[in-house]
Amino acid sequence: MIQKFSCPSCAAPLTFRSTYTTYLTCSSCRSLVVRHNTDLELLGKVSDIIDDVTVLQPQSKGRFRNVAFTLLGRIKVQWSDGFWNEWCADTGNNLCWLSEAQGNYVFYNRFSPLKNAPNKSLNAGETFQAPDNEIYEITDVRIAKIVGIEGEVPHRFKLNEEFLSIDLQKNNELCATLEVKGSDSNFSYGFTETFANFNFEYLRKIDGW
Repeated sequence: MIQKFSCPSCAAPLTFRSTYTTYLTCSSCRSLVVRHNTDLELLGKVSDIIDDVTVLQPQSKGRFRNVAFTLLGRIKVQWSDGFWNEWCADTGNNLCWLSEAQGNYVFYNRFSPLKNAPNKSLNAGETFQAPDNEIYEITDVRIAKIVGIEGEVPHRFKLNEEFLSIDLQKNNELCATLEVKGSDSNFSYGFTETFANFNFEYLRKIDGW
């Protein structure tokens, strides 16, 4: 159900398009607001998203294995060698996440919190047992932090708080990400896919595309 509001900071129109999201960043003044039923609470300002020439944008539409989805917003994540985007996608039945990193795309549609954080350091080349008992190979381990927010997201993300991001691979198609933030750990199951196979619509116009 679409809900329309006015930004409590600059009075610009704000629209929540998903029942699953409660936080939204005003594109006009960069204020972050949270929705409480029919009221908005102003939480402060967030910095501008660093331009990364992505053609995706909030309200871009795509398909993953015959399931249609709409992108609602994104978080921008920084690590020592660059940035990547995590797009929040609404399928109409649930929220998924689309990771966009240097032309590589992973669609995450299954999530599982871990009861206990890993009790030892994890390194590339080692194996890791997922919550469903499948064995994955660790392909990358990095320290990252969220540096920007755009559009609608389901919960509040702490900016500039470092966390451990671990990429894992099962085969050429199946992959996963393990995020460790303090004592909290979350395991996300994903599928690699090419840009063309998403059949995106309503993309951001960029010179040269």
